[in-house]
Amino acid sequence: MMAAAEEPARAAGNTRSWQDIWASRSIPPDGSHGLADLIAADGYDNSYAAISVQRWRDHAARWAGILGVRSGDVVYEIGCGAGAFLACFREMGCAVGGLDVSAALVGLARRAIPDGNFRVGEATVLDAVGIADVVVANGSFLYFPSLEYAYQVTEAMVRAARRAVAILDLPDETRRSAAIAARQAELGVAEYTRRYGGLDHRYFRREDMTRHLTDLGCAPVWTDDVRIEGYGNAGFRFDLVGFKAAADD
Repeated sequence: MMAAAEEPARAAGNTRSWQDIWASRSIPPDGSHGLADLIAADGYDNSYAAISVQRWRDHAARWAGILGVRSGDVVYEIGCGAGAFLACFREMGCAVGGLDVSAALVGLARRAIPDGNFRVGEATVLDAVGIADVVVANGSFLYFPSLEYAYQVTEAMVRAARRAVAILDLPDETRRSAAIAARQAELGVAEYTRRYGGLDHRYFRREDMTRHLTDLGCAPVWTDDVRIEGYGNAGFRFDLVGFKAAADD
């Protein structure tokens, strides 16, 4: 699934999963398809997670450099949402595509990037081999229902990538308490509970994710703290990158 950031209060509910929430999210039909609208549709429209268009483009440009993305490359995203991240790579001259459980968000991505290859479905249905130079997941793993599911998606991403995979914005298990405390301080305990009660994020251990990606044949594999200026979650999350063996290039 999934779009990329904290889901605001309007989608809160104690009896549904994150997948249910994102899959049922409605998008105003009269919105434009500019990058700012895509960023907002993907969940970066609240005080804790708001990111400006320029900072978003800087974020994408940084990853293009790390991953060696060039004009003409194919970039595919798991949990693409409305396509805000992919839109930046399309501006760089890449061919783009993505997968998400939300039909509404995928519909917006299709309107914003008409030549993109978008599909509605669970992240685990990605079964193609070598469909993209780079496969990314930007802020989607935190909504996954289990660690096993996350591992299945990681395996699918590695199969689909010819050159590299990047799993970005992963909640750090060692910073779980601090992350929750920060959101409670921002919102107040009662409001935090109203919004997120029963909707825990998935947290990950760096060493476990690094080992899993290495076991899948990626080398080198490394992690780093999230580096997006002004992003309130950055201090509690990390990014994971793995490159395919040279023989697969």
